[in-house]
Amino acid sequence: MRKIGIYYAFWTHEWVADFFPFVPKVKKLGYDILEVHSGILADWTESKRLELAKAAKGEGVQLSYGLGCSAEYDVSSPDEQIRQNGLKYMTSLIQAVGRMGGGVIQGSTYCAWPKKLEVGESKQQYVDQSFKSMKELARVAEDSNVIVNMEILNRFEQFVFNTVAEALPFVSAI
Repeated sequence: MRKIGIYYAFWTHEWVADFFPFVPKVKKLGYDILEVHSGILADWTESKRLELAKAAKGEGVQLSYGLGCSAEYDVSSPDEQIRQNGLKYMTSLIQAVGRMGGGVIQGSTYCAWPKKLEVGESKQQYVDQSFKSMKELARVAEDSNVIVNMEILNRFEQFVFNTVAEALPFVSAI
């Protein structure tokens, strides 16, 4: 059975939002899935995250989690301190979603968003760092009952992967 979902931002243009009112609205409109901004969940308490999961389950609505990683959490960064910060952030987020019942985190999970390649920088160094990070995060996700998807973004949003053809070998290798 195919499931149909909607992103919370259909009703708001703010990144920070109260997702709770959207849960019954999604159900009433006949959707199966509500996608929320997972970056906000990282700032929530454990009890608030579990409360949202309980509300969604009570309505029969599945949650999914969108992400646009900021530069401070860039798992593709050549700066090892930033990459490690990103790994810590993503690990925490994946585990939190796991405790909420698992599910899918999608978006720029493999790089910062938005991000431009600076003059003189090598795209390959970002791909290599992202590969190391995603390989590590795949294990965390598997242990947490979470699927981490990669949203392939256009060249105006980021540069690491802009086509499926570029990303497929990366995903296959992981």
